[in-house]
Amino acid sequence: MIDTLCDGLDGGNMAVACVYCDFRGHKEQSATSVLAVLLKQLVAGVEPLPGEIKVAFDRAKREVDGRALLVLEI
Repeated sequence: MIDTLCDGLDGGNMAVACVYCDFRGHKEQSATSVLAVLLKQLVAGVEPLPGEIKVAFDRAKREVDGRALLVLEI
């Protein structure tokens, strides 16, 4: 399905992001981690990175041990 979606983009201004959830890994699959994975996929090919996203990433890196983004930041 993902390949079909990607093939149908025809170079348009769209992106496809996906996430795989495993019922055995439900403790690691929080809303924050799922949204973070989707955000990472969506911004991977974007140059330059949108300012709001760059500011949020930079702010998170400056925190102790580079904390993860919060749901509201994602």
